[in-house]
Amino acid sequence: MQGHNPTLAHRICKRDFLPEASRFAQLEDLSWAFGSMGTQDKAKHFATMYLEDLSDLIQECVDEHFGFSRYAEKLGRSANSFDELYEALQQPLTYVDEILLQLLEARMQSIQPGMVAISVPFPGNLYASLRCGQYIKQHYPHVKVCMGGGFANTELRSVSDPRVFEFYDFITLDDGEAPIENLYRHINGELPESDLKRTFLLKDGLVTYINNATCKDYKQGQVGTPDYSDFLLTLTSPPSKS
Repeated sequence: MQGHNPTLAHRICKRDFLPEASRFAQLEDLSWAFGSMGTQDKAKHFATMYLEDLSDLIQECVDEHFGFSRYAEKLGRSANSFDELYEALQQPLTYVDEILLQLLEARMQSIQPGMVAISVPFPGNLYASLRCGQYIKQHYPHVKVCMGGGFANTELRSVSDPRVFEFYDFITLDDGEAPIENLYRHINGELPESDLKRTFLLKDGLVTYINNATCKDYKQGQVGTPDYSDFLLTLTSPPSKS
C-alpha cells in the first residue's frame, strides 16, 4: 500500500496472492479504470478490498465497532445524545480497546506528560479518544486531558452534558495554538482560569465556556510547519502486557 515493494503489485494483480471474500464479488470490469499500465494502482485497489474484507471479519468475530479509520463511527455520529456512547464506555474493554490502551500506556510511560491533547477530526475517532481519556483519568488522575479537532469544532460547540467531562478536563474549539498555549500556562499556574481561550470545562458541576477575547490568535505564517518525523508508519507489534 505504501509502495515499498513495487514488484509485489504484479503478484497481487494475478488474483492468486490475496485471499478474496465478499468485497471481491462486487468487482466490475477494471480494465477501463486501470488499463494495462495501471498495475500499481490496481494492486492497491485489490489490497484495499482485502483489508476491507479483513475488517468485516474482525467486526463479525472480534469487535463489532472495529474499523481501520472509523472505529465505532456509528456511536460518534449519534453524539447529539451522549447516552449510547456513554453506555458503550461502561462496558468491558474489547480486544481492540486493550491493544489501543497498551499502546497508550507505553507512550504515557515513555513521555510522562502533564497534559494530553487529543485531536478528534471525525466521528470515527471519538470513541477511541474517550477510551484514552477514561484510561488516563483512571490511571493518571494528575494528568489533564484536552480534546480539540474538527469533531469538537462542528459537533460540540454547544456541549452541555457534564458526563463528557468524566473523560476530558477541557475541550477547545477552532484554531488550537492560542487555546492550547493558554491552557498549558493555566495548568502550570501561570494564568488564571478566566484567561482561557475558546475552552469548555466543568465548573461547579456545570459545563462552562470561557473565551478571553483579549487573547489574539496566531496567524498561519507564525505557526510553522508540522513535524511528522516521529509519526508511526511501519507495522509493529503492540507492547506486551506487564
